[in-house]
Amino acid sequence: MSVEIIAAAWLGAFFGALARTLLPWFRKLREEPDIKWNPTYTITFIYALFMSFIIACFIALQLDITSVNSAFTAFLLGATTAYTLNDLQNDLVKSKKTYVPIPKEHQGGL
Repeated sequence: MSVEIIAAAWLGAFFGALARTLLPWFRKLREEPDIKWNPTYTITFIYALFMSFIIACFIALQLDITSVNSAFTAFLLGATTAYTLNDLQNDLVKSKKTYVPIPKEHQGGL
């Protein structure tokens, strides 16, 4: 396995995680083109870069790229895996925020 394929898989994982993290900002920018840059966006962007780096490290270690012959294929594999896992993580965080417990009087068995 060549260094180029490993590097391409890692870069794909980094850019896939970063793309999924920044996608909401781009959607918001498309809806409101004259939106101003808020200083909290800088902190969020730095956090997104850091988390994308961490996610890329974990994903690159888990990818099975032994059968990949092309750096481009390794890049796509890393990018789609990181994007999907980051999307799943974001959905889990959202669902935890919207979770409403069932009141005791409505809990019961069959």
